[in-house]
Amino acid sequence: MSSSAIHSPTPSTDLLLPLHTLPLPAAYRRRGLMLYLTYAPPRVAISTIVSPACGSAEWSYFAPVRRSRVHPESSGMFGKTSLGIYHINVTLIFYEFNPIASNLKISNRLGFVDSQKRDQTPADLIIPVCDGGNRGFWFMIENPRETYSKGIQIPSNTRQIVLELYVSFHGNDEFWYSNPPNSYIRTNNLATGRGNGAYREVFVKIDGRYVGSEVPFPVIFTGGINPLFWEPVVAIGAFNLPSYDMDLTPFLGLLLDGKSHEFAFGVNDGISYWLVDANLHLWLDHGSSNVEAGSRLYDSPSRHMMRQEQLEQLDGSFKVEAEVSSEYDGWVRSSKGNLTTMVKSMFKVDSLVRFEKNGTYKRVEQRVKTERIVEVTSESGKPVNRVVHQRTYPLTVITSTLRGLTNDKDTYMLVTNVSHALNETHSDGEALIQVYSRQDSEGWMEVEDHNVLAGEASTKQSLSYIDEFSCYSRTIVAANGEIAQDSSSDSCTSSSFSELNTIEQLIITNVKSR
Repeated sequence: MSSSAIHSPTPSTDLLLPLHTLPLPAAYRRRGLMLYLTYAPPRVAISTIVSPACGSAEWSYFAPVRRSRVHPESSGMFGKTSLGIYHINVTLIFYEFNPIASNLKISNRLGFVDSQKRDQTPADLIIPVCDGGNRGFWFMIENPRETYSKGIQIPSNTRQIVLELYVSFHGNDEFWYSNPPNSYIRTNNLATGRGNGAYREVFVKIDGRYVGSEVPFPVIFTGGINPLFWEPVVAIGAFNLPSYDMDLTPFLGLLLDGKSHEFAFGVNDGISYWLVDANLHLWLDHGSSNVEAGSRLYDSPSRHMMRQEQLEQLDGSFKVEAEVSSEYDGWVRSSKGNLTTMVKSMFKVDSLVRFEKNGTYKRVEQRVKTERIVEVTSESGKPVNRVVHQRTYPLTVITSTLRGLTNDKDTYMLVTNVSHALNETHSDGEALIQVYSRQDSEGWMEVEDHNVLAGEASTKQSLSYIDEFSCYSRTIVAANGEIAQDSSSDSCTSSSFSELNTIEQLIITNVKSR
């Protein structure tokens, strides 16, 4: 099916996509193998394959795809030791839509929270912003100077538009959050392409005008950092890479002129390579063939960035601090009335990459906080809807390189600790939803020529979901390729409500400060 097709979803059913692989042959645990489920919306789900622990592996995943239609496509990077045949079954399961039951489903929100209002109907149209298909239905971005775009004509009766951004990072930028600056590589004559510092920002432009950007969540693909961590679990987001919603309704005054407009993507400081594309979700005015719209405020993004470097041969400390904020305001006159939409967004990044002990000890710390506020008011100034969406994702990676157990010059030992989390809060004026997910991994492995000779590792993951009416928590511990603990609870402890109140006060404080 053509990548330029437009999808019109129907609100009558829910759609679940179960994926299941037959047993996979044992192979080197390559983190680059990914499965893309695509249709006109270029991506419905993006998933890495779980690492095989003992000879083979079976892998299953359930993806809610009510917002899209699907055809499967696979893409991967295979080395000499990771070839194999993957048998994948794809099934579509339809459920009769029940809005009362859907509001009670916790499982739909155990991950990235949908930033759109929970009771909002699906978009009338979904238009992909993607490549033509020669290299897949995504734009491959290999340096910070590249931008890719697609011309799209927006229907004249569009009353709301949201861009859903997809990104994934590979090659020399797979671990971009741990990359040293190029000065460190040049000074020490290192034979690596993994440089350009530890800051990345994916941006979106319309007709050359900046409309939004995101610092992506640092997903660790299966096999990344220490492959023994991911047996049989995966890192946060690895089974379903997150997307990022940008409400572009304030720009409808520029888009509803019957002409084609260029939607472009790029990656600040990015190196080879990034896969970027998007879906445009459009809500139409069924009571009119034309909608009037105009832009009242366009505030170019405010940027603050500071970089510090301390370098002494193979030791060094490299810091990056960045803060970006923007604000847009526009009105739309439709059969729903004359509504004004204001979008405020902000993200803040603190990053540290430090080398010690002649480069054999590496510590990576990253703290990212994002906030997006969408306010809708009537012509009289009365509030209609207000959505606040916040994410924080801290990351710490510590790696020590030691002499191998056998003292063979071709072997070495890596001792690694990884701690990362996704904390997410969504408030739509009616309800407050929070999702906390944290993983802590530790282990060691003896390596020879990228092959793991021996090692031990464990990963603990804790997940919590909290709203006004319910709580859900689950803890899983994996050790040396097996599940050692798996416990869950639907009860709300006093600490859960304490967390809820703390975050609620934080939102109120942030709102007042603005």
